[in-house]
Amino acid sequence: MTNNTKYQKKIKNIQRMMISWAEHQVDGKKRDLPDDWKPNFKWLLELENADSITKHDMKCCNEYHEHYGDPKGIMRNV
Repeated sequence: MTNNTKYQKKIKNIQRMMISWAEHQVDGKKRDLPDDWKPNFKWLLELENADSITKHDMKCCNEYHEHYGDPKGIMRNV
């Protein structure tokens, strides 16, 4: 597996976790992404379509995966 493929999967996973968080209903209402998440989500969408991923992008992906990640695997089957 190439680095780009590995990170494309990681990008998709982070996006899925962020969207799943927002779609989870609280008191019968869907939540909106928090304002501080929106720039990161937008960056991930742009990176998803990038031709190549730089080392800086990889580092950011790792940080976002840790920050927004799902350490217990709760969201894997959502």
